[in-house]
Amino acid sequence: CDTHIPLINQDLMDKMCLVSRKFESRSLLIIGDFFDMAIFSPFVSYLESKFKTWSFELEVASEVLKKLLGTFSHIYVTKGNHDERLMRLAFGRIGMQHLFKWMDAGVQKQITVSDYPFSLVTSGKEEWRCTHAKEYSRAYATAVAKLMVRKHECNVVNAGGHLTGVEFSPSGRWAIGLGLMGDPRKFEYIHYKDTTHPKWNP
Repeated sequence: CDTHIPLINQDLMDKMCLVSRKFESRSLLIIGDFFDMAIFSPFVSYLESKFKTWSFELEVASEVLKKLLGTFSHIYVTKGNHDERLMRLAFGRIGMQHLFKWMDAGVQKQITVSDYPFSLVTSGKEEWRCTHAKEYSRAYATAVAKLMVRKHECNVVNAGGHLTGVEFSPSGRWAIGLGLMGDPRKFEYIHYKDTTHPKWNP
């Protein structure tokens, strides 16, 4: 989750691919914020950067997807709040699928894109809700996931909060905060504003 292309943590992505190859994982689920879409952000930008052009973001996204497809045979992508930036500007006239139309046909066949911010995954007899929840917590990594466990009565893997944590809910189900695949050192706004938010976790 939260690759925030082009602000990706390349070392972490390489490690993920290495571990996935070792365990022969052939499918990858990206749970929101594949794109950063800084150029479409309503927030003030403090620095001029090549990261803030849509063409550069698409170029990096293309390279990242090609690299990921060297490890995985299929990639599933759900929507995050950053992915929605362009959609909001277009008043909902474009969806997630449109963001991947620039890929060549062969690559498009290996990617399934959803306009939903969550995916339901069954592993054995366990159901997992993998979500990019609208809410996030400053308090601790699993706060939102635990509330979602109670609401949906299944295991929850939550993205979007950029904090990492794992715990059992009172019902004995997993509540997981995923952290991010982006590199915190590359995010301008966390360095130019002073907040009480916890440090982001890869």
